[in-house]
Amino acid sequence: MKTLVTGGSGFIGRNLIKTLLKQGHDVIAFNRNHLGFFDSEKNLQSIQGDLVTGEGLEKIPWQNLESVIHLAAAGVKSSHRNWDECVQVNIFGTERLLNSIKNRATKNPKVFLARTFYEKTLHQIPAFRNNPYIVTKETSSKLATFWSNDFQGATIFGTLFHTFGPEDHPSSVLSYAARQFKEKKVATLSSGKALGDWLFIDDTISGIMAAIESSSHGISEWDIGSGNLTSIYHLVEQLRLIAGRDSESVIFEPKLDRTDIVFSEAAKKIPPHFSPSLSLQEGLEKHYNLI
Repeated sequence: MKTLVTGGSGFIGRNLIKTLLKQGHDVIAFNRNHLGFFDSEKNLQSIQGDLVTGEGLEKIPWQNLESVIHLAAAGVKSSHRNWDECVQVNIFGTERLLNSIKNRATKNPKVFLARTFYEKTLHQIPAFRNNPYIVTKETSSKLATFWSNDFQGATIFGTLFHTFGPEDHPSSVLSYAARQFKEKKVATLSSGKALGDWLFIDDTISGIMAAIESSSHGISEWDIGSGNLTSIYHLVEQLRLIAGRDSESVIFEPKLDRTDIVFSEAAKKIPPHFSPSLSLQEGLEKHYNLI
């Protein structure tokens, strides 16, 4: 299967491309930056371009595409959020991609569009309305829904919940805590009361693949998660025990809490034939050992 992946330089994108290549897929990776870590792969075509300006889109072999996995997004990390970039990438960039699929792709490919779990509670938590990432992602989802009404292929909306693994950004809570413990340093975190639905990266990739495989036509919506809620406090304490550190190795500071501490949404509509291959404990052990 020939698959186009946007956002291949991100944490999930890199691991997704690795899986696709292992499974024998031909992959076209469309990114702003060159993916140097895949240079030796024969079945990968890396196209450097920009969804916002349209640069590089003409290089994509649209007529041969059987699936498109759209992961590219601006503002995923809280330290890289501003309204202009989020609007340009998440809304206008997605619109440009969707129009290119409809106007240029001849095989009506399956189109997977990644959603953020925060979209589910945007209108319940007022503070989220000031978050450019969440607001623009919800807008792009609505845009894609309208676009899908007269698209002949399958449109798959996949809500991605918390994903962790050794290649995640160093500032991510579990990566930060694991490194602090490994280096015999103290980890300082928020209160840890925030809840989330957590999956190890390998299982998130399996969930995405299951969602695509189970959808053949029309619009489908899936949650890529475990269906269980776990607090950050519990996760970090498990990591601490795995690392063999004492209780003084971590400080939980309520003053560092953010507005998303009130979030308590877990995956509900999980793709058929998908279940995590690793328990949360096994995922944390693998995360710590590989980081």
